[in-house]
Amino acid sequence: MSFLLTFAIMFIFWLLLSGKFTPLFLFMGVISSLLTAYAYHRFFLGNACQIGIKMTWRSFRRFLLYLPWLLYQILMANIHIAYLILHPRMPIDPVLIKFKSKLDQDLACVVFANSITLTPGTITVECQDGEYLIHALDRFSAEGLLAGEMENKVAQIFRVE
Repeated sequence: MSFLLTFAIMFIFWLLLSGKFTPLFLFMGVISSLLTAYAYHRFFLGNACQIGIKMTWRSFRRFLLYLPWLLYQILMANIHIAYLILHPRMPIDPVLIKFKSKLDQDLACVVFANSITLTPGTITVECQDGEYLIHALDRFSAEGLLAGEMENKVAQIFRVE
């Protein structure tokens, strides 16, 4: 059922992008959609099941709702970094912080680490056994992470208590 749904979505997307409805184009669309759906299920979902990554449609929907919040955080961090750089004294005070996360699923840890790294002024240096080592350009950026808002948002995606 999942394969058929993936195929249908791929084929509809292909039709929308191609805009051609001749038999040759429809045949090529079916073939390319079948191959893409097969590759997606074989390589992405197959490997995900083998390494224990589980993401339901609800989790995916919650992730899509998380993206606007993350984009807002990235925008605000850009403004803060611009302030640090353009300030006459350049009040950059690099700091390394280490903290333990409540996230226990591999995919949740990856989403959290990547969200930190995508946010200007912070970089995930290391993530091992739920402990994160983060480099931040200043204390303000570090305190924002230690407040736990981003971690809580990621936990909501994967329903981590």
